[in-house]
Amino acid sequence: MKRLFVRPELCTGCKTCEIACTVEHSKSKNLLGAMMESPPPHTRVYVEAVSNGPFEIFKMPMTCRHCDPAPCMAACIPQAMYRTVEGVVINVGGAHACIACGMCVMMCPFGMIARALAPDGKMMALKCDLCPDRSVPACAAACPTGAILFLEGDEFAHQSRLRASAILSNAKSLRETTMTQSLEE
Repeated sequence: MKRLFVRPELCTGCKTCEIACTVEHSKSKNLLGAMMESPPPHTRVYVEAVSNGPFEIFKMPMTCRHCDPAPCMAACIPQAMYRTVEGVVINVGGAHACIACGMCVMMCPFGMIARALAPDGKMMALKCDLCPDRSVPACAAACPTGAILFLEGDEFAHQSRLRASAILSNAKSLRETTMTQSLEE
């Protein structure tokens, strides 16, 4: 199953992903229309910024992990939260309706579920649904730096190994160049 993966070193904190998610989950599906909607649409991805020293801020796009097992599913009193055949954990379109009890909000270890008004005006738990009407979720498609990726787990791991190999190769070349220069002096 394809999932959202994050490369935090590429995140600039621009929040384009939050805007794209909000617009995708709006009635109008466009930015101007979404800004005028009542109730206002709600994002399902959150960019968090944490101070990492006096001159550094760590930025991280946070998304639902669609855990397996999913604590939100286990905690859902009306059993509205369920896993689709694709492996996506959602609470819309199932056998039972969300009653906005908040149990899933309390149980999510990542804080990725919020109680808010849905586009139809009903209070419910809102979480990432991986944009089922799109081939790539809006947040990943909109990310200008490629910090959010929609890939298979093995593909993300392979890309990570390639990046690590390139870094190690560059470090080795730099070390050898430095050693050669030191010996020549």
